[in-house]
Amino acid sequence: MKKKIASVVLLLTMSVSLVACGNNDTAQKSGAKEAEVKEADISASEVMAKMSDSSESVEGVDASVSINFDADITVGDETKKVAVKGDMDVKSNADPVEAYVNADMSIKADKESSDIKYEVYMIAEDDMCKVYFGNDTDGWMSTEKSLDELGLGDIDDLTGNMDEIKEYYTEENIDSYFENVKVTEKKIDGKTCYSVKGDIAEDLLDTAIDSLSALAGSTVDIPNVKISLEVCTDKETGSPVELNIKADVAENDMIKVSACELSFKYNGNEKQDITVPDEALDAPDISGLGLY
Repeated sequence: MKKKIASVVLLLTMSVSLVACGNNDTAQKSGAKEAEVKEADISASEVMAKMSDSSESVEGVDASVSINFDADITVGDETKKVAVKGDMDVKSNADPVEAYVNADMSIKADKESSDIKYEVYMIAEDDMCKVYFGNDTDGWMSTEKSLDELGLGDIDDLTGNMDEIKEYYTEENIDSYFENVKVTEKKIDGKTCYSVKGDIAEDLLDTAIDSLSALAGSTVDIPNVKISLEVCTDKETGSPVELNIKADVAENDMIKVSACELSFKYNGNEKQDITVPDEALDAPDISGLGLY
C-alpha cells in the first residue's frame, strides 16, 4: 500500500499540505456562478480525511498547473515590470513511481522577454531516480540522483500510513494553522464539489519567514503577505478537483505585486501513459559534470 500511493504523496499530499495558501476568487476562475455556491453541512477536517481515503485507490494523476505572477520591482532608482506566466501538464504513476512534466513558461522584464519550453521525465527505482530533461535549445540531457539528493528521502517513508496522515486533519490542527476557514458546495465542470478555503495563520507565516532567514544566514525582508488556499474535492468520491493558491503581498519601497497565483486542476486519477522517448534515453548523462 505504501508504494501504491507514492506518487499521490509526491504530487497531491505535498501540495495539499500547503493548505497555507488559496484563492478567494476561484469561484469565478473555475466557471462556477455565485448562485451555485452554498454552505456545506460537513467540516473541513472531514473533507480532507475523505480526500485522503480516496487516494488509496489512485493509480496515477493527471493535472494541469497554471502560474501567474506580475509585479513592479525597484532596485535603486530603476523599476522593472516583471511577469512570469505559464502552464504545465503533469502526470505521475504510483507503481512504478514515475512522473512527467511538460512546461510552457513566459518570463518578461520590461521590454525583455523569453519563452521557456521544456519536458522532464522522472523514473524512480529503489532509492534512485533517473531524470531526463529536454528543451528546444539544448536537446535532451539525463542524470541520475538518489532520492536523498533530490530531497525526497526513502520513497516508502514519504507515503507513511494513511491513518497517521488522516490524524493531522483535525479541526484543532486546522484552527491552529488557518484562519477564516469556510466549507461550501459548488459546481466545477458539472461536478458537485466541496470547497475548503482558508488563510494561513499569521503566526505560522512568521515562523516560516524566520526559518527562511535562518537558512539564508541573514534577515529576509519580506513585505506583509496574506496567503490563502482553496481545495476542491468531488463530493461523491472525495477525489481532488482543484487546488488554488493566492498570495496578497503588501506594497513596499522595493516591490508591488499585482498578481501571485498558482492553480492545479486534476484531470484524472487513472494510470497514466508515461513513456520516455528514445531520444531522451539516448541523451548524454551529465551526472558527473555537476550541472544538475
